[in-house]
Amino acid sequence: MQWFLTTMNYAYISGGRLYVSRNGAKPVEIESAFAAQVVARHQQAMERRQWKAGSGDSMMTRGYDLWGNGSRGGSGDDSMLVRMLSVTGSPRPELIYYSLATDAVGGLFCQNLDTGEERRVFHKERYHLDDLAHHPTRNEILAVKRDADGSSIVITACERFDVHTVTEGDSLDLSPSWIPGEEDSFVYQSAGVGRNQSGNAIGLGPCSIIRVDMKSGRSTVLLEDEQYDYLCPRMDKEGNLYCIRRKYDRGGRALTVGETIKEFVLVPVRLVKALFGFLNMMSQIFGKESLLKTGVGGKKEIDRQEVFLKGRLIDLKKRENAKEEHGIAPSDWTLIKVDPSGAVSEVCGNVCDFDWNPQSGLILTNGLAVSGEENSGWSSVFKGKDIIEYVRCI
Repeated sequence: MQWFLTTMNYAYISGGRLYVSRNGAKPVEIESAFAAQVVARHQQAMERRQWKAGSGDSMMTRGYDLWGNGSRGGSGDDSMLVRMLSVTGSPRPELIYYSLATDAVGGLFCQNLDTGEERRVFHKERYHLDDLAHHPTRNEILAVKRDADGSSIVITACERFDVHTVTEGDSLDLSPSWIPGEEDSFVYQSAGVGRNQSGNAIGLGPCSIIRVDMKSGRSTVLLEDEQYDYLCPRMDKEGNLYCIRRKYDRGGRALTVGETIKEFVLVPVRLVKALFGFLNMMSQIFGKESLLKTGVGGKKEIDRQEVFLKGRLIDLKKRENAKEEHGIAPSDWTLIKVDPSGAVSEVCGNVCDFDWNPQSGLILTNGLAVSGEENSGWSSVFKGKDIIEYVRCI
């Protein structure tokens, strides 16, 4: 596969912010007018309460950006944090659709990249859509609707609030994508939810890949293995299936005697780390300075010590000494290709997320950079300043 990095269009989400690159240009941040209005109203309310309390300047009156961060370097109110959840392109190259959420509301929006005009499709209290995928020809979007302890695949109209549930069951259904050349078929990943006798969710089974034909109502399991999770399925027009394969983490394993002793010995260490973390947070809020000093001229540091990606907690400290091209993705997170005959081949290792479309082919991220395939090799298109958790062709 060969394609030209200078003409590709892609979007990615990093730190809850959305960035878009068109025709190979440097990515620019996409800002939401709706989100700005929500934060502005919240700031005004907090300033009125602070004024009535008779207090002077404090972290509540310093101002906020769209993401809940103080405009003077302090911390804002985390409850008003605005998070971009997902983005998808559309048949019109100048239009993108994205979902965002605060703790209070979630919504679906459309923005014209040529004019910057934002149109609200809908917003509802506690209604969060994720994993958007616009139909290649119809004006509708596949998405994920999350519930208290599961999720389902839904289809929403692009002009108004008109949502229909497609998959149901006691499962976590994620990452739907349309199958090229088939008007009413898509693939998605699904994991069963394990429950105890009280009905409480206690774990997830391995993620499998399922194909759905909406005309016939038939569902077919394409990939399933007790030893592996299969994530983020995408199919190309030749019938090849791409997805991320990783080892399944069963969880709930009993500790060995040695591990039990180790856990007991580490209790004081973890208490000290927790105390230091609290003091460091207070230093950053009130003194605008971290207790941790970083060197000058060294490699880029990532402030967070852990990040939650695709249902797994990634220890960034363990990834510090990994080669830059490996990023933060664990070594067993591998992008694979399954051809129509069922033959499996490995495409690339250390993959956090990826996407495919007929115009651009494959694009992926290892958590630190966005890369594309060119001349039978992978070439880095863009290196982010923070962790890149999500990438899409648009």
